[in-house]
Amino acid sequence: MNGNALKELNSLNVQYTSNDRKSFRVFLDKKSGITKLSDLDKNKRSLLESSQDNTNLALDETILSKLRSYKILVIESKGSGGAGTSADYSFYNSVLRRLFNEYEIEHTHLQTQSDTSIREFANSVKPNTGEKYLVLFLSGDTTIFEFVNFVYTNISDVNFIPNITVLPFPHGTGNALANSIGLVNDVLCTQALFRLHVNHLPLYAISSATPLKSIQPALSCFSNNDRILFMAVASWCLHSTLVYESDKPELRSQYGSERFRIAANRILEENPVFKGRLTIHPENKSLLYHDDRWSIEDTSYDQYQNLSYFILAAVSNFEKTFKISPESSVSRDELHVLTFPHVSSETTMRLMNAAYDDGKHISDSLILYKSINAGTTLELSFTDDMCPALSIVCLDGSSWEVTGKGRMISVKSFQQSFLHYLS
Repeated sequence: MNGNALKELNSLNVQYTSNDRKSFRVFLDKKSGITKLSDLDKNKRSLLESSQDNTNLALDETILSKLRSYKILVIESKGSGGAGTSADYSFYNSVLRRLFNEYEIEHTHLQTQSDTSIREFANSVKPNTGEKYLVLFLSGDTTIFEFVNFVYTNISDVNFIPNITVLPFPHGTGNALANSIGLVNDVLCTQALFRLHVNHLPLYAISSATPLKSIQPALSCFSNNDRILFMAVASWCLHSTLVYESDKPELRSQYGSERFRIAANRILEENPVFKGRLTIHPENKSLLYHDDRWSIEDTSYDQYQNLSYFILAAVSNFEKTFKISPESSVSRDELHVLTFPHVSSETTMRLMNAAYDDGKHISDSLILYKSINAGTTLELSFTDDMCPALSIVCLDGSSWEVTGKGRMISVKSFQQSFLHYLS
């Protein structure tokens, strides 16, 4: 969300307008302990009016004391929409900073300056100090993905595990985590901050039989890791190819958010075939589409099939209204596999459009939609003759090429207790 804040009306009354022209006012009354978040959009029904007494947050000293007990980091991605065109008018400066200052809550504001910024920020988390961290991300999913993996890499002693709670603001290109929690705008995120309702955030691990080559140079240090962690989605086929193509410099620099439409049109016009084998363990069963239906059968090594779409989703909504995995819940330690065979571009678009209709695509016979619980591993094998451009997997918005001969990746739940989120 691009931010353009209007000047404050007075020291305790701030008006803020986002790039989608949605305005709200933050009114702070320290004496009464009330923070009021008021929607100023006169033409639309306010999100804040959708539930009773949702515009006021009674901030008693218990909540404020709990917030002050955290080491708070505000990480603002310079390349995201939320950073805005001017630091003076960013959401952080206009709203968050003033809220923290008025309620005497110490925090550190960090803004990315280079490809190594997130690594540097993660290095500031000290696992052996016993401190609790609350990290506000004014960014997209990939920034959180980077931070979590760098923090995990720094853990050298299982007896000293950091305690980290994240709060995602939907300021990036991809905001699946925030959208799936229900934090679809800055007002709701700010409410979640002062509600301080902490939930466990499950993680999932991907490992590869051959090297994974990071498309983003800043993440190349993870290429030889035993595992890479993700929290929202792992994908292959059209989804991962779209993310990869749209992130190329020539599209990103010239077309902004329009690059996704351009990349999608190019990919659907070509309509490539992705050939792979899907196996679940410990059952050692293959997921197969034949005779116009999906089935689960005993595995044999010649069961490669042509696919158009494949994702493993831990979240329900890639976008606010794009419900790709209706049965997914962020807090539940469970992935859902969603895939369909190679079909025409027109059929692909029909299925994707149905996801905007409250996730009705999952009822289509072309779709395989199945839960993968914490005790199950899904294995994806690639044919050796598949070209590099079709061997890209996406992890929370980051792109990785699966290289070498005998290419195979496996995905499963990663048991941990150090990561949480606010809702």
